[in-house]
Amino acid sequence: MSSGSFSTDGQPAAKQWADTGGRYGPAGYAAAVVTILLLGVATGYCALYLPLLVIVLPPLLITVALIAYGLTRVHGTTARIGRGMLVGCLAPLLSVLIFFLGWAAVGLATGTFAH
Repeated sequence: MSSGSFSTDGQPAAKQWADTGGRYGPAGYAAAVVTILLLGVATGYCALYLPLLVIVLPPLLITVALIAYGLTRVHGTTARIGRGMLVGCLAPLLSVLIFFLGWAAVGLATGTFAH
């Protein structure tokens, strides 16, 4: 009797996890990091001039999200890249949300909004 753990199909668990056949993998992780980096830089530049945030960012996010969704419809590494890109599309939205919540909290705490 061996002391290793086995999955339901009888293969050792270590061998099963070493396979890159899962939904996410190194390619998806790399795609998420690159998407977060590029969209984060675009969000940062657009945040310097707020009308750009409304004009440039939504079409950019929609375009990247549609391309990523299209990639998820294919199988294999391409689908993993698409899923990573979709996860990366959340970063600019969350950063803008956190920025405005912080801005509102500071405004309320200092009485800037009390007119």
